[in-house]
Amino acid sequence: MDLIELVTQMPLIKDWHQAIKEHRQRQLLTGLASSAKTLAIASAYRKFKQQIIVASPNLYYANQLAEDLMQVTEDVYIFPVDEVLSAEMAFSSPEARAQRVTTLNALVANKTGIYILPAAALRKYLPTPKLWESYRFHWQIGSEINWQQLAQQLVLMGYQRESMIAKPGEFSIRGSILDIYPLTTPHPVRIELFDVEIDSIRYFDVATQRSLENLEEVTILPTTELIFSKKDLENGSIQVQELLDKRLSVTTEQTNKDFLNDYFGQLIASWKQGVPGEVAGMYADILYPEQTSILSYFQNDTLLFVDDYARILETNRQIEQEEAEWQTQKIEELRVFPEQTFGQKLQPIFQQTKFAATFFSLFQKGMGNIRFEAIHNFQYRPMQQFFGQMGLLKAEMDRWEKQNQTVVFLVSDEQRAQK
Repeated sequence: MDLIELVTQMPLIKDWHQAIKEHRQRQLLTGLASSAKTLAIASAYRKFKQQIIVASPNLYYANQLAEDLMQVTEDVYIFPVDEVLSAEMAFSSPEARAQRVTTLNALVANKTGIYILPAAALRKYLPTPKLWESYRFHWQIGSEINWQQLAQQLVLMGYQRESMIAKPGEFSIRGSILDIYPLTTPHPVRIELFDVEIDSIRYFDVATQRSLENLEEVTILPTTELIFSKKDLENGSIQVQELLDKRLSVTTEQTNKDFLNDYFGQLIASWKQGVPGEVAGMYADILYPEQTSILSYFQNDTLLFVDDYARILETNRQIEQEEAEWQTQKIEELRVFPEQTFGQKLQPIFQQTKFAATFFSLFQKGMGNIRFEAIHNFQYRPMQQFFGQMGLLKAEMDRWEKQNQTVVFLVSDEQRAQK
């Protein structure tokens, strides 16, 4: 019997699992923190083996929880989004983009797992699952490639065309050879065609151009979660033109008029050519008319775990305040429009969710006006430190045994266990 199995045997955990089984829409678990909470989440995943969303207050806590959960299961996905909109818009690390792309790919493939979403991730506008699915390629030797459309499809997937590739996110086409460097493969991929059929697929070294490994198949995913169809870009260019005309009608200074015409004129021209460009993310609300969130990617029987609701609401207040300041600044810089929005409202997501939801909170206070169908109060406290004093440890262990407690030791290896 391992630790998760042991936790699953606890009466309160059993009651909670039973209530999930009975499709109780809203439950509250109080008193659990840090690793105790991690084990409770892991016990539910092992019991129900379905998609679980863990909504976390911010990226820092989301990363901590992901690290903790990865100690007990491999099926952990994270969708990292920075709470500070200005940082998120200005720079997105390749690692964060790769994690987001991997998570969306797992979701469209209906993979079970624990999906950790910081508050900012729940607010983010995304393409529809159908659009996302149409912009990923799975190629095998013998697959046919539409060579005419390929370059534009890769540009829409966020790749940059170069004469020679040097880093992730680039591709080049020379004759019947495609070199491409996805964010999610260990090396760049070289695909050679015979007419329109794939003749060979292999990893190669960017520096030496030498082949490293022959492959039978490869999956090419976008370089970003923000992918746009040609139709999105065409419709977006019309909407931006309308917003631009409205803005120009109330702009008096000629220099501002010239800047607006120049900046948005280039943007509109680029979109009409089917090129999203680097700043497309600032106009996701315009380019995604359906304003889809990541929750649309989950199965209906997904379990939603809300980790520290009060803190999520506090984070949301900070996000909205910072977002308003950022938008004001960008309006002054003539780069966005007053009519734009930059994320979903968070509170309705939790109050109107279609998923069976469990809220984790240290205390019952601060839960707003949410009504619960079941409340499970846990008594939990962190373990005291013994600093190698085995006599003190032994005395405590005897005391716990007299109280009919179960005592579990976690040690690093077999040798330590014997000692």
